[in-house]
Amino acid sequence: MARVRILLAAARAHNPWIFVRIGMVFVLMLASTAVVNFLPVSLGLPTWSGSAVALLYGGVFYVLMVWELNGPLGAAVAKYLCGSQQRANPV
Repeated sequence: MARVRILLAAARAHNPWIFVRIGMVFVLMLASTAVVNFLPVSLGLPTWSGSAVALLYGGVFYVLMVWELNGPLGAAVAKYLCGSQQRANPV
């Protein structure tokens, strides 16, 4: 739980847009998957196209999460920990 608290505190302090980016990607992923699931008959798409789009967006979401954790969130955690160590040892 301590790691989660550090991640959340670092994200709030140094990367406040992370929650908006992840939320937008998740909503767009669900909306586009729903649209592809409801429109295959009228567009002439194969019936498996909804599943393919869901798998594709699952992969995109996974890549986004790996990028967020290793890139912006990793930098935010480094800044947060550096700042907290400086406050603990003001020498």
